[in-house]
Amino acid sequence: MTNLENLTSKIIKEAENKKNSILEEAHKIEQDTIIRKEEEANIKKLEILQKAQEESKTRAERVISNGALKVRNKKLEAKQNMIDEVFNESLEKLKNLPKNDYVSFIEKSIAQYAVYGDEEVIISSRDVNIITQELINKINMNLISMGRNGNLKLSTQKRNIIGGYILAKNGVEVNNSFEALVSIKRDELEEEVINLLFG
Repeated sequence: MTNLENLTSKIIKEAENKKNSILEEAHKIEQDTIIRKEEEANIKKLEILQKAQEESKTRAERVISNGALKVRNKKLEAKQNMIDEVFNESLEKLKNLPKNDYVSFIEKSIAQYAVYGDEEVIISSRDVNIITQELINKINMNLISMGRNGNLKLSTQKRNIIGGYILAKNGVEVNNSFEALVSIKRDELEEEVINLLFG
């Protein structure tokens, strides 16, 4: 073998070794990259799964919370309806008082609330045959016997009330309609009614 052949052979052998070394290094880098990418993908997958679970849990909690809120609101609404019913029944009982009891209530109540004794008594159209000028005259006599002014007048004006009356003088009114009386009592008694119904 000549020197040239030896040199060529040596160069080819070194090139072959270099090629193998480069291929081996490239293969190692490829394997490392694959492993690294798989690890990154697994981490990403876990993060996505964890995020999805958290979002799912949050969504489930929100749905449960909204459901509980709706149930609570429905319960409150049902309770409020029951309370309304109790006070509406009271209003209905007042509306259906026997005539004698109603007249007695009107007499006593007006005598109590007629501060000046010369107010106008405003009633509903429904009561024109019950709260008459004769009844007002009787109340006036009662006021006089108590040493008070007895000049109450039955107003020609009518109001849309279920029962009771309104005393008016100089633009100031004292509302003793059944609706107003029940409303006042409701403010006072609502808590007690709640305790009786739901306590």
